[in-house]
Amino acid sequence: MTETQPTVPASFKFGKALNYAIAAWPHLMNYLDSPEIYLDNSVSERSIRPYVLSRKNFLFSASEDGSRSTCLLFSLIECAKIHGINPEEYLSSIFELAADTTNWTDSNWSELLPWNIKSIKKSDISTVFVA
Repeated sequence: MTETQPTVPASFKFGKALNYAIAAWPHLMNYLDSPEIYLDNSVSERSIRPYVLSRKNFLFSASEDGSRSTCLLFSLIECAKIHGINPEEYLSSIFELAADTTNWTDSNWSELLPWNIKSIKKSDISTVFVA
């Protein structure tokens, strides 16, 4: 590309494509060094699609706190899906565990997050939290 670039006028479409490719080359090399990086954001777009489609239902939240709570629940649901956890079982279990929060610390709350779960049992999620 660098050898061909000087011979192609920058005003041509091919010249523009060469200039773009040469400018983007370091970023492409970063991708090759880290294959876990996605080239696009389609994964995140697919995960928020159900909520975007139903946003008119949530347009008139009763309060700002209600909107924040909705966002928190949506985030927990999507994180549970990403970590291979059934969201319905996960939410029902953490709501049961969080019913009695007397003497809880920040550490106790963080144990309820999906990425802190070692494994999952269909019958009892409360036994798998990291201590």
